[in-house]
Amino acid sequence: MPAIHLSYQLAADSAHGRFAPAGDAWVAAWVRDPSLVLYEPDNIHPAADGTYLAALTIFGVVFDRSPIGLPASVRTPDGVTYQLSPARARLLQEAAAAAIAAGGG
Repeated sequence: MPAIHLSYQLAADSAHGRFAPAGDAWVAAWVRDPSLVLYEPDNIHPAADGTYLAALTIFGVVFDRSPIGLPASVRTPDGVTYQLSPARARLLQEAAAAAIAAGGG
């Protein structure tokens, strides 16, 4: 188990919260497609696909429901629409579902 996973799991446990394995989902996505760009160029902040993937993972944990089949577009509060191709959305949804199923959430 990577140290970052353990660190976030311990934080969730100590706060009596729920752990959403977004980092594990990122790894699962990169296994499926190593060319995915999940970070912004600063290599710190998530890119749009990384944010979508984290949100899928959080959704799956919070609602105890598979993220597979969720919309491939997201509208932000400021009115910006982020549109993924159906294939890219499915890949990210499957990665989130796999991370959750692996016991991360």
